[in-house]
Amino acid sequence: MTLQKKQMQGEELAEDEIKKAHDIAEKVGQFDEIKALMDHEKKVNDLLQQLNQVITQPIQELYRN
Repeated sequence: MTLQKKQMQGEELAEDEIKKAHDIAEKVGQFDEIKALMDHEKKVNDLLQQLNQVITQPIQELYRN
């Protein structure tokens, strides 16, 4: 959470913090359940992006004309 907070505040991360985050992500990625969860989250995010595009495209076209 500390790393995420720093990133959100625009602070630069130290090299050891980046390495630690990568190590943790690698360990977490070894669990099939977490891989499946992350895959499902990506699919939901992709779907939401497509939905957002479908909703906003007509509005953008109105402003262009």
